[in-house]
Amino acid sequence: MTEQYDQFWAEYLGVKLSDWSVPGVSVNAHVGLAGYRGVWFFMRRERLAVSAPEGWLAHINQYVTNLTSYEKAAEEAALRELFGEDFDRRIGPAFQGALTPKSFLPVRSTNVRRLTDGDSQAVGAFRAECGDDDLSTSGIEKAPLYQSVIFNHGQIAAISGYRPWNDNVGDPCVLTHPKYRGCGYGAAVMSMTVDLALADGKVLLCQTLESNTPAVKLAQRLGYERYAQHVAVRLKANAPSNKTLQPCVRYMRSDTVYSCGLRLNVEPLASSGEGPAQVACQVYTMTDAYGSPRWSVPDVLLFG
Repeated sequence: MTEQYDQFWAEYLGVKLSDWSVPGVSVNAHVGLAGYRGVWFFMRRERLAVSAPEGWLAHINQYVTNLTSYEKAAEEAALRELFGEDFDRRIGPAFQGALTPKSFLPVRSTNVRRLTDGDSQAVGAFRAECGDDDLSTSGIEKAPLYQSVIFNHGQIAAISGYRPWNDNVGDPCVLTHPKYRGCGYGAAVMSMTVDLALADGKVLLCQTLESNTPAVKLAQRLGYERYAQHVAVRLKANAPSNKTLQPCVRYMRSDTVYSCGLRLNVEPLASSGEGPAQVACQVYTMTDAYGSPRWSVPDVLLFG
């Protein structure tokens, strides 16, 4: 039963609820990701939902219109070509999990308890020993609710907490001390956090990189099922730069060349031999398959 998840992600990504059951692609301006300088490619069943800054919508729409396989839409090579000089970093793919109360498989431990103000000194030591990178990656700093902890010989072995995305939806975050990883402490504290959140009627997400195999296995051990997968792309700008907007085409001895499924009508004035060359040309229009103009381009293009 994933209706609550379908509703949340539809609202978060700005798509219609009914879209999840229909193969295809949706490209929308950021809603839940408002303010994020980047793009999400979110794949649920056979639906690709793309969330992007307003300034990138036209550029991305043209890209996805010509895709033959949505599965390869977020591969690094394709993304670098799509975003050009504005590409910064690809993150993912990430696992998106869903957990219903009936599917929850708790991991009980009598040594797990709620974190209290009296644990502040031990928490400070734990933070220092884990380091800033682990703290940031785990998300534990943004998970102040339903915090759970387990100690080993007076030292914190693992901490978990609930990170709210809105009033009713959030995800558990967990961080295990480097010395105690692989010992089951993370599962024990995360289980208590999940149990407490479910008891309050929360909708439990789970987001972690697919490459973080232990985290994915931990989620599945607690009963999470794979709901979706997404790739995030960080960009250098909230709209395409002039360089990114220029079409990437191959030199051809013809008055018509194709780039990204568009037809570029040109009248060559000069060229130099075979292969890549700078061609001074008279540019009329960039048109789609129906002859509709899309954008004009400079009088001199670098082919290659």
